[in-house]
Amino acid sequence: MRIVSVGITVVLGMWVMSNAQAEPEELSCASQSATPAAINECLTNALSAGEAKLSVSLKALAKTVIVVQSFQLNKQHIVVDATVKKLFNAQHAWDGFRERHCAFTSALVGPVGDAQQEKIVCRLRMTRARDAELNEESQFWREKYPNLDFK
Repeated sequence: MRIVSVGITVVLGMWVMSNAQAEPEELSCASQSATPAAINECLTNALSAGEAKLSVSLKALAKTVIVVQSFQLNKQHIVVDATVKKLFNAQHAWDGFRERHCAFTSALVGPVGDAQQEKIVCRLRMTRARDAELNEESQFWREKYPNLDFK
């Protein structure tokens, strides 16, 4: 039974590695760095930049929510504040999901690859996707209410 479990893990790990698209930093960090530790440091720097961008997008969406709901609810700040709090609670929940999901994917490649590197790349990939999601949401509301002042 143990052999079957190991075999499934290896096959799944190889499938994840072959079906996941490489992030640009994976290629550039690998070509610029000679050791796994240096590659991971390079990827961690890219992740930090991605997380900073995500933070800006989250704040921009919060501002968009405030403008839209203030207009919709005629400046009833209690409701607006509750909605913004829900946005930040959702982001906190997403942060936890990202960590657990990336722990899972890194466990899959552990036997056949660099689990730490996979975890960093997974976090980078998910951070970029979340950033795009928040930007799309903000853009949706800005286009729906083109006459509001979002500055």
